[in-house]
Amino acid sequence: MVSSPVCVHLTPLMSTARIEPIYRPFDEGRFLLFDGPLALQGQGESRSPAPGQIELQLDLAPRLRAHFFDSGAVRALFFAQEGDSILTVSLPEGADLMPPSPSAVGSRERRSRGEFPTASMRVGDLDSVTRIVFHISGALKVMGLARELDDGGRQVQVDFALPGWDLAIAPHSPETDQDADFVAVVRATPTSLPISADDVDRLKRRLFLLLSFLANREIGVGPICGMTGERVVWAEWGAPRLMPGRPGIKWCPDLLVPDALPVLAKGWTSLSADAAMEKILDRAIGLSLGANAREVLDVRIPIACAGAELLAWTVLQREGWLVRGDEQRALRAAGTLRLMLRWAGIATEIPAHFDQLRERRDKRTREGQKGWEGPELLFDIRNRLMHPPKNLDDPEWPDGGELLEAWQLGTWYLDLALLRLLNYQGEYWSRLRLNRYDTDLEPVPWNQSTS
Repeated sequence: MVSSPVCVHLTPLMSTARIEPIYRPFDEGRFLLFDGPLALQGQGESRSPAPGQIELQLDLAPRLRAHFFDSGAVRALFFAQEGDSILTVSLPEGADLMPPSPSAVGSRERRSRGEFPTASMRVGDLDSVTRIVFHISGALKVMGLARELDDGGRQVQVDFALPGWDLAIAPHSPETDQDADFVAVVRATPTSLPISADDVDRLKRRLFLLLSFLANREIGVGPICGMTGERVVWAEWGAPRLMPGRPGIKWCPDLLVPDALPVLAKGWTSLSADAAMEKILDRAIGLSLGANAREVLDVRIPIACAGAELLAWTVLQREGWLVRGDEQRALRAAGTLRLMLRWAGIATEIPAHFDQLRERRDKRTREGQKGWEGPELLFDIRNRLMHPPKNLDDPEWPDGGELLEAWQLGTWYLDLALLRLLNYQGEYWSRLRLNRYDTDLEPVPWNQSTS
């Protein structure tokens, strides 16, 4: 009979310990995660552990690699593979997961005789973990007031919470190249023990979505270290998913992160009680990231519309304004968006300085389409981009000015709808008014009392 694990409930403690990364670079953008014996296996064959390393490269295309030293047997196994057979790298049982110091890495004189791209690896004993350390990379800058630490120093730390976890994030190496270093570290303390791999997966995904939404860029979350005291006893090594470079436009400037992150995490925790709602948030933030990527506006506008339409459909069903059946199908996308914006307290009028959209509105009015505002014009442009023109001799596609204004409007709707769902009541940077300082913030439309 297998006994069930005992669940130990922990009392949350306000720790003032310094939050530091476990891994440090030994070269530009290169991090040594493991230095010790590695085994290689493929097509049912395996080789005895040989001296090796696991290395993470952070650059435009992050990747994880395994290196072997002085091992002809490993090379023989590699060349014996046929076609696209997968070689897997593993660690011997009981391997020491503590990373070598940068000085030890620098003194190594051996040359690698075998190098293999490596998939994400999980190693060690998760049952004994009492806290998790996440390494964060990408276009995220954590600012704020430094707090006094137990060691007598000071460090900026921002506390927040997600279901089952007390968390704190601290900046790291803010002056370095943000695409070749960890920019922040998250310390995650579970509210109960033991933790499972599913617990870590959920937290990793939530951190990725929240931090990426704050940065308006995909933020790398990983590698991950499970700690007992100061020892690494479990780890997940992999190439983090991130988008290099800083975005030109985002609703949350760096100075706003310390205030916004705890509020968004609280809103996420509230909505996560509904598993379907969390899936919708996951997809909507993914669409928001796609709408702010580097593709041409012709691609980004339909993605923004997909995100806005998804949230409109969700809100109206939750509020009882839409029901399944013919009534729902009869309401067009622009109509659902208009209702959702009214629910959220977001203006549907065309911004006064959006001259190109106003000209399109006037043209549609002359054609008999009266009463059009932002939602109708946005989806009109989306449809023109998505469908073949009706007249081959005179195809009507939106011009550059219309595309820019439609993209600004669509992504503004999407930003604000996400903030409204997460019950954010603070200030933000509106993309409707470009060419302004980061400090030129304004209250969200549904909380004008803060102005």
